[in-house]
Amino acid sequence: MRWKIVLVLIVVIVLVAGAGIAFFGQAFYMMWRYGKWLDVMQAKMGAAEYYEAAGRDLAMYCQSVESEIDDYGIGKMLYPEIIWELNPNYGSVSPELAEVNMGGGFCRLGYWLELNKSESTDEENTWDLYIYTETTQTKIYSLRLNKEKRIAKQDIIDCAVKGYNREMELRPDDIDVHKAKILYLLKFGQREAALEASRKAANEFSDHWWGQLERAILEAEAGDRTGAGERFLQWAENHAGFANYFYLCYFYYQEKLPNEFAEAAAKALKQRIKRAEYDEHWTEHYGLLLSIYAYELERYELASEICEVMESAQREEGQEQTSGDDIDDLREMKNLIRDRDSAAIDKLYRQKNRFDPLSSWYWAGGKR
Repeated sequence: MRWKIVLVLIVVIVLVAGAGIAFFGQAFYMMWRYGKWLDVMQAKMGAAEYYEAAGRDLAMYCQSVESEIDDYGIGKMLYPEIIWELNPNYGSVSPELAEVNMGGGFCRLGYWLELNKSESTDEENTWDLYIYTETTQTKIYSLRLNKEKRIAKQDIIDCAVKGYNREMELRPDDIDVHKAKILYLLKFGQREAALEASRKAANEFSDHWWGQLERAILEAEAGDRTGAGERFLQWAENHAGFANYFYLCYFYYQEKLPNEFAEAAAKALKQRIKRAEYDEHWTEHYGLLLSIYAYELERYELASEICEVMESAQREEGQEQTSGDDIDDLREMKNLIRDRDSAAIDKLYRQKNRFDPLSSWYWAGGKR
Protein backbone atom coordinates (compact mmCIF):
# COMPACT_ATOMS: atom_id res chain seq x y z
CA MET A 1 0.00 0.00 0.00
CA ARG A 2 2.83 2.34 0.93
CA TRP A 3 4.55 1.90 -2.41
CA LYS A 4 1.38 2.92 -4.23
CA ILE A 5 1.19 6.16 -2.26
CA VAL A 6 4.85 6.85 -3.02
CA LEU A 7 4.25 6.14 -6.69
CA VAL A 8 1.28 8.53 -6.78
CA LEU A 9 3.32 11.24 -5.09
CA ILE A 10 6.14 10.76 -7.58
CA VAL A 11 3.71 11.03 -10.50
CA VAL A 12 2.14 14.17 -9.03
CA ILE A 13 5.56 15.75 -8.45
CA VAL A 14 6.64 14.92 -11.99
CA LEU A 15 3.44 16.38 -13.47
CA VAL A 16 3.67 19.55 -11.40
CA ALA A 17 7.34 19.95 -12.24
CA GLY A 18 6.63 19.36 -15.93
CA ALA A 19 3.84 21.94 -15.92
CA GLY A 20 6.12 24.45 -14.20
CA ILE A 21 8.93 23.83 -16.65
CA ALA A 22 6.50 24.20 -19.58
CA PHE A 23 5.05 27.43 -18.19
CA PHE A 24 8.35 29.11 -17.40
CA GLY A 25 9.90 27.70 -20.56
CA GLN A 26 7.18 29.28 -22.65
CA ALA A 27 7.54 32.55 -20.75
CA PHE A 28 11.30 32.64 -21.33
CA TYR A 29 10.76 31.72 -24.98
CA MET A 30 8.30 34.58 -25.44
CA MET A 31 10.72 36.98 -23.77
CA TRP A 32 13.50 35.74 -26.04
CA ARG A 33 11.29 36.17 -29.11
CA TYR A 34 10.32 39.67 -28.03
CA GLY A 35 13.98 40.54 -27.47
CA LYS A 36 14.89 39.27 -30.94
CA TRP A 37 11.97 41.12 -32.51
CA LEU A 38 12.94 44.31 -30.68
CA ASP A 39 16.54 44.02 -31.86
CA VAL A 40 15.51 43.44 -35.46
CA MET A 41 12.95 46.26 -35.47
CA GLN A 42 15.23 48.77 -33.78
CA ALA A 43 18.00 47.97 -36.26
CA LYS A 44 15.63 48.43 -39.19
CA MET A 45 14.08 51.62 -37.78
CA GLY A 46 17.56 52.95 -37.07
CA ALA A 47 18.63 52.52 -40.68
CA ALA A 48 18.86 55.79 -42.60
CA GLU A 49 16.67 54.55 -45.45
CA TYR A 50 13.79 54.17 -42.98
CA TYR A 51 14.21 57.01 -40.50
CA GLU A 52 15.01 59.63 -43.14
CA ALA A 53 11.95 58.65 -45.17
CA ALA A 54 9.81 58.42 -42.02
CA GLY A 55 10.98 61.80 -40.76
CA ARG A 56 10.48 63.52 -44.12
CA ASP A 57 7.10 61.99 -44.85
CA LEU A 58 5.71 62.46 -41.34
CA ALA A 59 6.84 66.08 -41.33
CA MET A 60 5.16 66.59 -44.71
CA TYR A 61 1.97 65.07 -43.34
CA CYS A 62 2.10 67.31 -40.25
CA GLN A 63 2.46 70.42 -42.41
CA SER A 64 -0.44 69.27 -44.59
CA VAL A 65 -3.16 68.83 -41.95
CA GLU A 66 -5.08 71.55 -40.12
CA SER A 67 -6.06 69.42 -37.13
CA GLU A 68 -5.29 66.03 -35.67
CA ILE A 69 -6.26 62.99 -37.69
CA ASP A 70 -5.79 59.42 -36.65
CA ASP A 71 -5.95 56.18 -38.53
CA TYR A 72 -9.01 54.85 -36.69
CA GLY A 73 -6.99 51.94 -35.37
CA ILE A 74 -5.44 50.86 -38.67
CA GLY A 75 -1.96 52.33 -38.49
CA LYS A 76 -0.66 51.42 -41.94
CA MET A 77 -3.03 53.73 -43.73
CA LEU A 78 -1.75 57.18 -42.94
CA TYR A 79 1.72 56.65 -44.25
CA PRO A 80 3.69 55.85 -47.42
CA GLU A 81 4.59 52.29 -48.23
CA ILE A 82 8.07 52.29 -46.70
CA ILE A 83 6.41 52.75 -43.30
CA TRP A 84 3.91 50.00 -44.08
CA GLU A 85 6.90 47.63 -44.25
CA LEU A 86 7.43 48.20 -40.53
CA ASN A 87 3.91 46.84 -39.91
CA PRO A 88 2.64 49.64 -37.63
CA ASN A 89 -0.35 49.05 -35.38
CA TYR A 90 -1.62 52.59 -35.06
CA GLY A 91 -0.63 56.19 -35.47
CA SER A 92 -1.72 59.79 -35.55
CA VAL A 93 -0.76 63.05 -37.22
CA SER A 94 -1.30 66.63 -36.06
CA PRO A 95 0.23 69.97 -37.08
CA GLU A 96 2.98 69.63 -34.47
CA LEU A 97 3.25 65.91 -33.66
CA ALA A 98 3.15 62.53 -35.34
CA GLU A 99 3.43 58.98 -34.06
CA VAL A 100 3.76 55.56 -35.62
CA ASN A 101 3.58 52.63 -33.19
CA MET A 102 4.82 49.17 -34.19
CA GLY A 103 4.30 47.44 -30.85
CA GLY A 104 1.39 47.26 -28.47
CA GLY A 105 0.50 46.63 -24.86
CA PHE A 106 3.73 46.39 -22.90
CA CYS A 107 5.82 46.18 -26.09
CA ARG A 108 5.76 49.81 -27.18
CA LEU A 109 8.03 50.69 -30.07
CA GLY A 110 7.69 53.40 -32.65
CA TYR A 111 8.64 56.70 -34.22
CA TRP A 112 7.76 60.00 -32.57
CA LEU A 113 8.08 63.21 -34.58
CA GLU A 114 7.93 66.58 -32.87
CA LEU A 115 8.07 70.18 -34.08
CA ASN A 116 11.08 71.94 -32.57
CA LYS A 117 9.70 75.47 -32.27
CA SER A 118 12.85 76.97 -30.80
CA GLU A 119 14.93 75.90 -33.80
CA SER A 120 12.32 76.81 -36.43
CA THR A 121 12.38 80.03 -38.43
CA ASP A 122 9.84 82.12 -40.31
CA GLU A 123 10.58 80.16 -43.49
CA GLU A 124 11.44 76.67 -42.22
CA ASN A 125 10.27 74.23 -39.57
CA THR A 126 12.70 72.04 -37.66
CA TRP A 127 11.46 68.54 -36.92
CA ASP A 128 13.01 66.05 -34.47
CA LEU A 129 12.44 62.32 -34.93
CA TYR A 130 12.74 59.87 -32.03
CA ILE A 131 12.63 56.10 -31.65
CA TYR A 132 10.82 55.19 -28.46
CA THR A 133 10.40 51.95 -26.55
CA GLU A 134 8.64 51.11 -23.30
CA THR A 135 11.45 52.74 -21.32
CA THR A 136 13.50 54.92 -23.70
CA GLN A 137 13.19 57.74 -26.21
CA THR A 138 16.19 58.48 -28.44
CA LYS A 139 16.51 61.25 -30.99
CA ILE A 140 17.92 59.87 -34.23
CA TYR A 141 17.24 62.52 -36.84
CA SER A 142 16.50 66.21 -37.34
CA LEU A 143 15.45 67.90 -40.54
CA ARG A 144 14.51 71.34 -41.74
CA LEU A 145 11.54 71.68 -44.04
CA ASN A 146 10.18 74.72 -45.84
CA LYS A 147 6.84 75.64 -44.30
CA GLU A 148 5.19 75.74 -47.71
CA LYS A 149 6.12 72.11 -48.39
CA ARG A 150 2.92 70.08 -48.22
CA ILE A 151 1.27 66.95 -49.54
CA ALA A 152 -1.83 67.48 -51.66
CA LYS A 153 -5.02 66.57 -49.85
CA GLN A 154 -6.05 64.12 -52.56
CA ASP A 155 -2.70 62.35 -52.36
CA ILE A 156 -3.19 61.83 -48.62
CA ILE A 157 -6.65 60.42 -49.26
CA ASP A 158 -5.50 58.16 -52.12
CA CYS A 159 -2.63 56.78 -50.05
CA ALA A 160 -4.96 55.95 -47.16
CA VAL A 161 -7.62 54.38 -49.38
CA LYS A 162 -4.98 52.22 -51.05
CA GLY A 163 -3.86 51.07 -47.63
CA TYR A 164 -7.38 50.32 -46.42
CA ASN A 165 -8.14 48.32 -49.56
CA ARG A 166 -4.95 46.35 -49.09
CA GLU A 167 -5.87 45.67 -45.46
CA MET A 168 -9.34 44.49 -46.47
CA GLU A 169 -7.72 41.81 -48.60
CA LEU A 170 -5.61 40.71 -45.65
CA ARG A 171 -8.51 40.83 -43.18
CA PRO A 172 -11.64 39.97 -45.17
CA ASP A 173 -13.68 39.04 -42.08
CA ASP A 174 -13.04 42.25 -40.13
CA ILE A 175 -15.71 44.90 -40.55
CA ASP A 176 -13.72 47.39 -38.49
CA VAL A 177 -11.35 47.87 -41.44
CA HIS A 178 -14.37 48.95 -43.52
CA LYS A 179 -15.52 51.21 -40.70
CA ALA A 180 -12.10 52.83 -40.43
CA LYS A 181 -12.03 53.52 -44.15
CA ILE A 182 -15.50 55.07 -44.10
CA LEU A 183 -14.69 57.31 -41.14
CA TYR A 184 -11.44 58.37 -42.81
CA LEU A 185 -13.29 59.32 -45.99
CA LEU A 186 -15.87 61.27 -44.00
CA LYS A 187 -13.07 63.06 -42.16
CA PHE A 188 -11.89 64.42 -45.50
CA GLY A 189 -15.37 65.20 -46.81
CA GLN A 190 -15.40 62.36 -49.35
CA ARG A 191 -19.08 61.58 -48.82
CA GLU A 192 -19.79 59.89 -52.16
CA ALA A 193 -16.82 57.56 -51.71
CA ALA A 194 -17.91 56.92 -48.11
CA LEU A 195 -21.41 56.02 -49.34
CA GLU A 196 -20.01 53.50 -51.82
CA ALA A 197 -17.77 52.07 -49.10
CA SER A 198 -20.76 51.74 -46.74
CA ARG A 199 -22.72 49.85 -49.41
CA LYS A 200 -19.79 47.50 -49.82
CA ALA A 201 -19.65 46.94 -46.05
CA ALA A 202 -23.42 46.38 -45.87
CA ASN A 203 -23.30 43.81 -48.68
CA GLU A 204 -20.22 41.93 -47.46
CA PHE A 205 -21.38 41.88 -43.83
CA SER A 206 -25.07 41.42 -44.46
CA ASP A 207 -25.82 40.17 -40.93
CA HIS A 208 -24.00 43.02 -39.18
CA TRP A 209 -25.83 46.13 -38.05
CA TRP A 210 -23.11 48.75 -38.50
CA GLY A 211 -22.86 48.67 -42.28
CA GLN A 212 -26.66 48.77 -42.59
CA LEU A 213 -26.94 51.77 -40.29
CA GLU A 214 -24.11 53.70 -41.92
CA ARG A 215 -25.43 53.01 -45.41
CA ALA A 216 -28.89 54.19 -44.39
CA ILE A 217 -27.54 57.40 -42.85
CA LEU A 218 -25.41 58.25 -45.89
CA GLU A 219 -28.10 57.30 -48.42
CA ALA A 220 -30.59 59.52 -46.58
CA GLU A 221 -28.07 62.33 -46.56
CA ALA A 222 -27.62 61.87 -50.33
CA GLY A 223 -31.35 62.42 -50.86
CA ASP A 224 -32.81 58.90 -50.77
CA ARG A 225 -34.32 59.03 -47.29
CA THR A 226 -37.38 56.96 -48.17
CA GLY A 227 -35.42 54.21 -49.89
CA ALA A 228 -32.80 54.17 -47.15
CA GLY A 229 -35.46 53.76 -44.49
CA GLU A 230 -37.26 50.99 -46.39
CA ARG A 231 -34.05 49.02 -46.92
CA PHE A 232 -33.02 49.37 -43.29
CA LEU A 233 -36.50 48.38 -42.12
CA GLN A 234 -36.43 45.28 -44.32
CA TRP A 235 -33.04 44.33 -42.90
CA ALA A 236 -34.26 44.78 -39.32
CA GLU A 237 -37.35 42.67 -40.04
CA ASN A 238 -35.13 39.90 -41.43
CA HIS A 239 -32.82 40.15 -38.40
CA ALA A 240 -35.46 40.77 -35.75
CA GLY A 241 -34.08 41.55 -32.30
CA PHE A 242 -34.21 44.29 -29.70
CA ALA A 243 -30.78 45.71 -30.56
CA ASN A 244 -31.36 45.72 -34.33
CA TYR A 245 -34.67 47.51 -33.92
CA PHE A 246 -32.89 49.97 -31.66
CA TYR A 247 -30.49 50.78 -34.51
CA LEU A 248 -33.46 51.29 -36.81
CA CYS A 249 -34.99 53.61 -34.20
CA TYR A 250 -31.73 55.52 -34.05
CA PHE A 251 -31.91 56.08 -37.79
CA TYR A 252 -35.51 57.33 -37.58
CA TYR A 253 -34.54 59.55 -34.63
CA GLN A 254 -31.69 61.10 -36.62
CA GLU A 255 -34.02 61.66 -39.55
CA LYS A 256 -36.77 63.14 -37.32
CA LEU A 257 -39.40 60.59 -38.37
CA PRO A 258 -41.60 60.16 -35.26
CA ASN A 259 -44.22 57.84 -36.76
CA GLU A 260 -41.69 55.41 -38.17
CA PHE A 261 -39.75 55.64 -34.92
CA ALA A 262 -42.82 54.73 -32.89
CA GLU A 263 -43.55 51.67 -35.05
CA ALA A 264 -39.96 50.44 -34.82
CA ALA A 265 -39.83 51.04 -31.06
CA ALA A 266 -43.03 49.05 -30.58
CA LYS A 267 -41.42 46.15 -32.44
CA ALA A 268 -38.27 46.48 -30.34
CA LEU A 269 -40.23 46.20 -27.11
CA LYS A 270 -41.79 42.92 -28.24
CA GLN A 271 -38.35 41.34 -28.46
CA ARG A 272 -36.36 39.83 -25.64
CA ILE A 273 -34.20 42.62 -24.27
CA LYS A 274 -30.70 41.40 -25.02
CA ARG A 275 -27.61 42.27 -26.96
CA ALA A 276 -27.21 41.52 -30.63
CA GLU A 277 -24.65 38.94 -31.71
CA TYR A 278 -22.10 41.53 -32.78
CA ASP A 279 -22.51 43.97 -29.89
CA GLU A 280 -19.36 44.20 -27.82
CA HIS A 281 -19.39 47.76 -26.47
CA TRP A 282 -21.65 50.19 -24.72
CA THR A 283 -25.01 48.45 -25.02
CA GLU A 284 -25.80 49.12 -21.34
CA HIS A 285 -28.14 52.03 -21.93
CA TYR A 286 -30.04 51.21 -25.10
CA GLY A 287 -33.42 51.24 -23.35
CA LEU A 288 -32.80 54.54 -21.62
CA LEU A 289 -31.57 56.09 -24.87
CA LEU A 290 -34.62 54.76 -26.70
CA SER A 291 -36.84 56.49 -24.15
CA ILE A 292 -34.91 59.74 -24.53
CA TYR A 293 -35.20 59.56 -28.32
CA ALA A 294 -38.96 59.04 -28.01
CA TYR A 295 -39.24 62.02 -25.65
CA GLU A 296 -37.32 64.29 -28.02
CA LEU A 297 -39.68 63.24 -30.82
CA GLU A 298 -42.58 64.21 -28.49
CA ARG A 299 -43.82 60.64 -28.10
CA TYR A 300 -44.21 60.99 -24.34
CA GLU A 301 -46.43 57.97 -23.68
CA LEU A 302 -44.10 55.78 -25.68
CA ALA A 303 -41.11 57.16 -23.77
CA SER A 304 -42.75 56.16 -20.47
CA GLU A 305 -43.74 52.76 -21.81
CA ILE A 306 -40.14 52.06 -22.84
CA CYS A 307 -38.97 52.81 -19.29
CA GLU A 308 -41.59 50.47 -17.83
CA VAL A 309 -40.73 47.62 -20.20
CA MET A 310 -37.01 47.99 -19.57
CA GLU A 311 -37.48 48.13 -15.82
CA SER A 312 -39.65 45.00 -15.92
CA ALA A 313 -37.07 43.18 -18.05
CA GLN A 314 -34.34 44.24 -15.65
CA ARG A 315 -36.21 42.80 -12.69
CA GLU A 316 -37.12 39.57 -14.47
CA GLU A 317 -33.85 38.67 -16.16
CA GLY A 318 -31.14 40.67 -14.42
CA GLN A 319 -28.58 43.08 -15.76
CA GLU A 320 -26.43 40.50 -17.55
CA GLN A 321 -29.31 39.41 -19.77
CA THR A 322 -30.92 42.80 -20.41
CA SER A 323 -29.49 45.96 -21.85
CA GLY A 324 -28.16 46.75 -18.39
CA ASP A 325 -30.04 50.00 -17.69
CA ASP A 326 -29.91 51.06 -14.10
CA ILE A 327 -33.43 50.82 -12.61
CA ASP A 328 -32.96 54.11 -10.77
CA ASP A 329 -32.18 55.84 -14.08
CA LEU A 330 -35.31 54.41 -15.67
CA ARG A 331 -37.45 55.53 -12.74
CA GLU A 332 -35.87 58.97 -12.83
CA MET A 333 -36.57 59.17 -16.55
CA LYS A 334 -40.25 58.33 -16.00
CA ASN A 335 -40.55 61.16 -13.48
CA LEU A 336 -38.81 63.58 -15.82
CA ILE A 337 -41.14 62.60 -18.66
CA ARG A 338 -44.14 63.20 -16.42
CA ASP A 339 -42.80 66.65 -15.49
CA ARG A 340 -41.70 67.39 -19.11
CA ASP A 341 -38.33 68.38 -17.68
CA SER A 342 -36.41 68.65 -20.94
CA ALA A 343 -33.34 70.27 -19.38
CA ALA A 344 -32.91 67.44 -16.88
CA ILE A 345 -33.47 64.82 -19.58
CA ASP A 346 -30.80 66.46 -21.73
CA LYS A 347 -28.43 66.35 -18.75
CA LEU A 348 -29.26 62.67 -18.17
CA TYR A 349 -28.59 61.96 -21.85
CA ARG A 350 -25.18 63.62 -21.73
CA GLN A 351 -24.31 61.64 -18.60
CA LYS A 352 -25.50 58.26 -19.83
CA ASN A 353 -25.06 58.25 -23.60
CA ARG A 354 -22.60 55.55 -24.64
CA PHE A 355 -23.80 55.07 -28.19
CA ASP A 356 -22.00 56.88 -30.98
CA PRO A 357 -21.70 54.61 -34.03
CA LEU A 358 -19.80 57.22 -36.01
CA SER A 359 -17.12 57.81 -33.40
CA SER A 360 -13.59 56.53 -34.02
CA TRP A 361 -13.60 54.76 -30.64
CA TYR A 362 -16.96 53.02 -31.07
CA TRP A 363 -15.93 49.83 -32.83
CA ALA A 364 -18.49 48.00 -34.85
CA GLY A 365 -17.93 44.71 -33.11
CA GLY A 366 -14.97 42.91 -34.57
CA LYS A 367 -15.07 39.89 -36.81
CA ARG A 368 -18.03 38.04 -38.25
